[in-house]
Order: sequence, then structure tokens, then C-alpha cells
Amino acid sequence: MATLQNPRHELFAQGVVEGKFADASYTDAGYKSQRQNASRLMANDDVKQRVAELQDHHQQRPDITVDGLTTQLEASRALAMDAKQPAAATGAIMAMARLHGLDRGEGNVEVKVTQTQVEVSDLEVARRLAFLIAKGAHAADVLNDEVQRDELQAVLSAR
Repeated sequence: MATLQNPRHELFAQGVVEGKFADASYTDAGYKSQRQNASRLMANDDVKQRVAELQDHHQQRPDITVDGLTTQLEASRALAMDAKQPAAATGAIMAMARLHGLDRGEGNVEVKVTQTQVEVSDLEVARRLAFLIAKGAHAADVLNDEVQRDELQAVLSAR
């Protein structure tokens, strides 16, 4: 059976298949909230047949698991690194972190710098400069902004 001719009936059937209650699906389909009408629509033969068809379709699709997605993201990360695309690799790493609940979306991280002499490689200096820029600064603004300039000078003085 193809989609139902009445678009509201189709939306209702899709809502039911998504796991919504009939009355929620009924209002989501654009009807005024009336529980008895939602029940009546659910009893409609065409709607019942469409719901069964959509449920069969959903059961036939392959299972998507966290492990499967992690494997795909790791393959994407490796491909990006092989292609010398660190930004794409970082995107894959961040997607894996979000998938596993490690990215809490807190956004701002406060770092306190102490006066300790540490050997820092040129790569680390570049990484820290990129971090300052990624925080929202433009390259030219990094040296104009006093706080960011101080942070950069602290990084460079650690060299």
C-alpha cells in the first residue's frame, strides 16, 4: 500500500509507528485534540493497514548500533588521517565522543596557567595558537586582544 491519500491520516500513522500515543499523533497530524476521534481514526482499516506496513518496513531495516557507528567513524578518521585532513579526523573523533557521551557540550573550559618552565615543541605552539583561534578569535585579533596575547606569550615563553 502506498502512502495514504489523506496527508493527515499518513502523518497520524507515521506518528503511531514512531511510538507516540494515538492522541498525540492525532494532534501532531494537525487535528484538534480529541481523544475519541484519535481512537476512531486508529480503528480505520486503511490506517491500521498503513501502520502495519510501516511497522514491517521498520523491522526489515538493518539494526544500527553504537558499535557499528563507532567502527564507521573510526574508519572515517583513519581515512582522513591518511588523506592528511586533520580537520575531518577531528570531526570524526568528536562525533565518536558525542556518540559515547564524552562530549558534554559544556563549551567553555577554564585553564589556569602557572609559571612553570616547560619544553614545548613548535607543533604544540601551533596547536595552542589554533585553540585560541578556534575559541572564536580571528588570527589578527589574537595578537590584538590583551588576554589572548598574554596566553600566547605564556605559551611562547614556556619555550
